[in-house]
Amino acid sequence: PFDNSFDSEGHAATDYRRWNRSMEPYEVPYRLLFEPMVVTSRRDSPWFDVRFRSYMYNKNVHALAMAITGQRFVVHPTAFLIHRPHDFSAAKTQAIAERKNP
Repeated sequence: PFDNSFDSEGHAATDYRRWNRSMEPYEVPYRLLFEPMVVTSRRDSPWFDVRFRSYMYNKNVHALAMAITGQRFVVHPTAFLIHRPHDFSAAKTQAIAERKNP
């Protein structure tokens, strides 16, 4: 599961305990700051706002737009992604610096 100590709001809706036991797909409700990894149709999903060219809230806002337009969030019981550790992006480094020195 995603490191919930880092971003518990963004991934809590997935309910990893349920996912670990599930044999069938299950729907989860949208939650504020939800940040799901999605597979969706480009035709049926709202476009991603290209103004998000940096770090923070880009996936949250897209998930909100998906929820507002009626998209459902369904967890696949046997699918998963591996998030490989990586250095901070330049955008994240800049965002952190701007928070410290507004």
